[in-house]
Amino acid sequence: MFALIGLVLFYYEKQGLIKSSDGLNTAFNLLFWANIPAYTLSLLGFALPNYIWIIAFGSALFQFIGLRFLFKDLFNIREAIKSNFCVWSKRLFYIFIISLSLKYIFQLLSALPYIGDAAFISREVAIGYIHLVMLGVVNCGIFFLFSVNNLINPETSLIKTGLWLLLAGFVLNEALLFYPAFIIWFRAPALPLYNESLFVCAVLMFTGVTLIFSSHLKAANANNLSSFR
Repeated sequence: MFALIGLVLFYYEKQGLIKSSDGLNTAFNLLFWANIPAYTLSLLGFALPNYIWIIAFGSALFQFIGLRFLFKDLFNIREAIKSNFCVWSKRLFYIFIISLSLKYIFQLLSALPYIGDAAFISREVAIGYIHLVMLGVVNCGIFFLFSVNNLINPETSLIKTGLWLLLAGFVLNEALLFYPAFIIWFRAPALPLYNESLFVCAVLMFTGVTLIFSSHLKAANANNLSSFR
């Protein structure tokens, strides 16, 4: 994930939209060094001394502060992002940013005793957090970089359809996976056909990814054929 953030910043630097700054250096130091003691966050489901909780909460808090410094520099180039990118590139970037924000917010909340219990009681909530990082941050970040570097064309109808299916499946999947937290916190009723709904979300995402890459392979093959003529 750190590598992906670095690639996004490197792309903006190449475009002349962003430069190395004290804010970005502070963001890196906070996000990187606080990531080491953040291992203690995975231990909070056990009976541990209070100092472990303090370390876990402190690491999550410092990473959240680091995210604030990162977003401050990105906020300064918001107009350039709006004017220089196509609609789908902007959507992918915004989903990448939103998912990254939620990742650190949920990480901070997981360090709070009552709220964080859901992450350790419910397997679905833990899986939802992993999916948020892998599908929301990593996948959308990679597809954003693919689109701005012309590796895929998100304006073609097949890739548009694939992206809509992928994102629809991702959002619905996250809503379903985090729903057990509301059962734990607010005694919400269980959802009918829960596992079947998760399967439908998986099918939507798989279909979306298949359409995206089949369209890309079709375009690549067409370019190869034209080069031999």
